[in-house]
This record gives sequence, structure tokens and C-alpha cells, in this order.
Amino acid sequence: LMKEKNPEKTVFKTLEFLEHYLPDQVLKSRNTVETYRDALTVFRRYVTDIRHLSIRSFGFEDCTHDFLLSYIEFLKQSGNAETTCNNRLAATEHTYGILQTVNFPAEALTASRVPFLKVPKLTMEEALKALLTAPPHTKIGQRDQLILILLYDSAIRVSELLSLDVSSVNLNAEIP
Repeated sequence: LMKEKNPEKTVFKTLEFLEHYLPDQVLKSRNTVETYRDALTVFRRYVTDIRHLSIRSFGFEDCTHDFLLSYIEFLKQSGNAETTCNNRLAATEHTYGILQTVNFPAEALTASRVPFLKVPKLTMEEALKALLTAPPHTKIGQRDQLILILLYDSAIRVSELLSLDVSSVNLNAEIP
């Protein structure tokens, strides 16, 4: 992770973080790296398009507690779900913390954490209903819903499910 040679500010250098630190040093999956990349892209757009700041000169000292509070408020006002807002904030804060630790080990993460948004808790029944009704009302959606119901109801392994064919179903039984 590199430090910008600028006596006034140390700017974010995320490329090495995304392409080397996450996958090679902390062994994060490709999907996790993409989640971080997406979150940092949204953050960069907030910095440049909404706050009208130059990303080239945006430094650690600019990423204050109040700045991150306004960022999460922006995410919420943009129609993102609470969980999406929280995930994007967490990825941004984590990146900020790691990069600051590398650049300034003695003063790592001086900004206090921004509180996450409260996420309404679903009951088990509500969560199950949401999961089983998520597929669209199309032919493929009906197939997907059947797969989800079969997985849940029978506790079948995915490998067993994949090995099923038409002859595996007994339609003459009281319960197929």
C-alpha cells in the first residue's frame, strides 16, 4: 500500500488494497473483493459527484466522522436498504482503517466509527416467507421456488438435488 508524496495530504490508494492486500494477504474471495470495489466506487462517486471534491486530493484527514455520517445519510436517501448502507459504510471504514494503519501506524484510525443504521429484525417465519416467495412468477421462477421448497422441506443436500431426475419423483404416492 502506497503513500502519496504530498506534504499536505495523504490520499487514498485503493488499487493495491483491492488487488493485493485483500486477495493475497488476508485471502478474501473474489466476491468479497468485488463487494469492496463496488462500495469504494460508490464512495468515490459520493466524494466527486455529490461533494464536488477531487479524488486525487481527498485525504485521510478529509474522511472525518461527520463526513462519513453525511455519506451514510446520502446512501439512505438514495434509496438503499439499511443493510446495503451498512455494508458500504463498513467496507469504506475498513479500507480507510487499513490504509491509514499502513500510512500512519502510530495514529491508526483516529476517526471514531460511524454508527450503523438499525435494520429491522425479521422473525424466522417472515424470513422464510421472504426467501420462498423471492423468485419471480415465471416458469424459471417457479422452478427456483420448487428448488428452495425442496431444499428446505426435505433437508436434501444440493448434490442429491442435482442428481434427481423425473424418475426420482413418485407422483402416484399420496405425497409425491
